[in-house]
Amino acid sequence: MRRGEVRPMKSMPRVLAILALLIASTFAHTPAQAQTVERIDILQAGLYTAAVTGRAPAPGTTTGTTQLLGDIQFYQNTDRVPATIGTRFGVNYLVVGAPEGAMVELRQVWKLPAPGLRNPGNGNVYRETSRPLQKRIGDRNALTGYSFDDEWERVPGPWTLELWLGERRLLSKTFTVFKP
Repeated sequence: MRRGEVRPMKSMPRVLAILALLIASTFAHTPAQAQTVERIDILQAGLYTAAVTGRAPAPGTTTGTTQLLGDIQFYQNTDRVPATIGTRFGVNYLVVGAPEGAMVELRQVWKLPAPGLRNPGNGNVYRETSRPLQKRIGDRNALTGYSFDDEWERVPGPWTLELWLGERRLLSKTFTVFKP
């Protein structure tokens, strides 16, 4: 072979075929089934007990954290809630849609009564809190709620819980909190 002469590669077609397969496998995928959320059904609403199993950061909430719970037991279906330390209230709900078991991201919003909740730790006054929730379609153990853990949280009046999927409100439940 002379200097500067290009020699044809016998394996070039094989290299091109392998490269084509790699590119095709990178971009080829099985189309994912579209998630559809029809509605949220309330299964239980009212007072419950639970064991605290941990805490997680929850920016946008009154305390900045959320409790992780286990052994949840609803003991009274009601929309009237006594503002006493240790009281837990909320809803157990079902996300109705397809496919069953698919994860969806909801946004939990609590609309709080005037004059709002003033956190003495940071001085912020909250009239509304918001945080994302990851829930599975068809899970009958989906719970969201609130617990009165500190004196400054015990504000009487209407507390409205909303669950949103994007710009669509799927649930609105108002509890009347009262001083016993």
